Amino acid sequence: AEAVLGVLKGTGSDARYRLAMVPNDSPVSVGDSVLTTGFDAKFPRGLFVGKVESVEKGDLFQRIEVAIPVRLSALDGVQVRSGK
Repeated sequence: AEAVLGVLKGTGSDARYRLAMVPNDSPVSVGDSVLTTGFDAKFPRGLFVGKVESVEKGDLFQRIEVAIPVRLSALDGVQVRSGK
């Protein structure tokens, strides 16, 4: 499968996010998994974030809604696992 890069942004809803800056010609389908890239050094590469719930073509970029499996506002602690 071809890797497609985008920027995950909040929508104001706890369970819905938008994948922005994905060109119309990039292959994205409902049900595709969204994973971290590791580019920003905050999150390791390949962590599951969510699944694509809807895709619509726009003028230049697709409108992609992503459903995540966790209510982030309900988290009060997380565990950090080192890959070392």
